Amino acid sequence: MRYALMLVALLSASAGNSQNEMDILRYSQQEVSGTLRNLGMGGTMGAVGADLSCAFSNPAGLGLYRRGDVGFNWGFAGASTRLTYESLSQRGNASNAPVTNAGIAITYPSVDPDWPFVTLAIAYQKRAELHQQILAQGAVIDGSLADLFLNQADGLLPSQLNAFTSAPAWNSFLLDGDPSVPACETCYVSAMEGAGGALTSKRIDREGSVGETAISFAANYRHRLYLGGSVGLPRIVFSEQTLHEEQPLSDTLALNRWNFNERLDIEGSGVNLRIGAIWSVSSWMRVGVNYATRSRLSLRDTYSTDLTTQWNDGTTLESSSPLNQHEYLIYTPSRLAVNAAIILGKYGVIAAEYERTDYRQGELRPAAFSGPSAYDYETENEVAQGLYSVSHAARVGAEFRIANNHRVRLGAGMSPSPYGSDTETTNATRYHGSLGWAYRGETWYGGASYVLSIWEENLYPWGIPSDPARLARQNGMFTIGVGARL
Repeated sequence: MRYALMLVALLSASAGNSQNEMDILRYSQQEVSGTLRNLGMGGTMGAVGADLSCAFSNPAGLGLYRRGDVGFNWGFAGASTRLTYESLSQRGNASNAPVTNAGIAITYPSVDPDWPFVTLAIAYQKRAELHQQILAQGAVIDGSLADLFLNQADGLLPSQLNAFTSAPAWNSFLLDGDPSVPACETCYVSAMEGAGGALTSKRIDREGSVGETAISFAANYRHRLYLGGSVGLPRIVFSEQTLHEEQPLSDTLALNRWNFNERLDIEGSGVNLRIGAIWSVSSWMRVGVNYATRSRLSLRDTYSTDLTTQWNDGTTLESSSPLNQHEYLIYTPSRLAVNAAIILGKYGVIAAEYERTDYRQGELRPAAFSGPSAYDYETENEVAQGLYSVSHAARVGAEFRIANNHRVRLGAGMSPSPYGSDTETTNATRYHGSLGWAYRGETWYGGASYVLSIWEENLYPWGIPSDPARLARQNGMFTIGVGARL
C-alpha cells in the first residue's frame, strides 16, 4: 500500500509540481538541538527552565530566570546513510558545521510582589539538519525509469509531453516514435526496450537546514506558577541534486547508457506560536505543559532536469528542461507536550517529557493570492493522510553536579514512526542518546555536548515498482558553547 501511495505522489510531482507528502514530513520532524544543557539532557528542559532553549519548547521555563543570560553554541554535524538493496550495501556521508543556538534573555525584577520577575528573550535555534548523501551504485533492476517516461508520454503529441521528464527523453531519443505504427503520432517506444534489465547508479546529495528565531516573554507568579509565550519565525534552506544513470544489460541495443539529473532548491520562511505553563508542585518537583501551533511555511521551489543519452556509435545527445519556479504553502502539525522535573537540591536534576504530534495535520496548500485556478494539492494531501499517523515521543534526561563548578549530563529518547501501522515496512522510530559536560562559574559557563540519533527509512530509488531499499541513518552532533549570566 505504501508503495502505491508514493507512486501516486511521484506521478503527480512529475507533472511539474515537485512538492509531495515528503516535504510535509521533512519540515515537521524536529531533532534534539539548542543549548548545551538541552543537548546534554536529551531535549528535556521544558520544566527545568532557566535556559534559552525553553523558547522553542516550553516558554514558561524562561520565567525561572533570576538573572539575564546570553549564550552561543557551535556544532559539527555528521550524517551517515547506509543503503541496502538486495545484495547491494553502500554508505554515504555528509557533514555541516552549524550554529545550534544563540540568544539573549533579559530578566527584570518587578515592584509587584506577586509577579517578582518577568523575562524577555530572543534566540535562534537549529531545529533540523537536512544534510544527507545516498549512494546506490551498481544495482541491477528488471525495469527502467524510461518505462515511467514512456507511460507518461502514451497518448500525447510530442508538443504535449512533460517538460521535465518525457520531453527531454523525446528530445534525446530515449523515447522515439513507435515504428510498428508509423501513422500514430502519439505512440512511442523506449530505447531501453529489449535491454533485459539495467545496471543502475543513483546518487542523491541533500543540503540544508531548518532554523528558527523565537521572540519570547515569560512571567513568574509567586515563585509557584510560571507562564510564557513565544512567536517563532522558522527559516528553511534546502537543496537536492539527484543523478540517475542506467546501462542496458543487453549489448544488442544502439543505446550505450543514459542519465537523468534533477536539481531542486527550496527557500522559505514561516510563523508559529507557543504557549506554556509550569507549576512548582513543591520545592523539589515541577510539572509543565506547552502547546505549539501549526507552522505556516511559505516556500519557493526552483526545479530543473536534464537528460543525456550516449550511443554506441559515439553520439551524445542532451536535453534540458526549463527552470520551473513555484510558490506554495506547507502547514506542519501542532505539538502538545507535558514536562516534569525533579530537583535534587544542589546535586542536580532529573527531567522527562512526553510530546504528541499528529502528522496527519500536515498539508500542502496553494500560495496566498494564487487564484482559483491554482493547483490544489488534493492528491498529495490524500497521500499524506493515508501514510501518516500520530506519534508519541518520550525523552528523559539528567544533570549531576560534580565538584563545585562542573556538571555532567545525559539523556535519551525515542520518537515513534510517523507512518501508519498499515503502511510500515521498516522501523522508522527514531532513538537518540546524549552526553554532556559543563563548567559553571559565577558569571560565565561553557562546555560540550554530543547527541547521536539513529533510525531507518524506506526508499524507492528507481522510480518503478520494486521492493524498497532500506536506509539505516545515523546523525551525530558535537557541540561546544559559552555563555554568561547578566
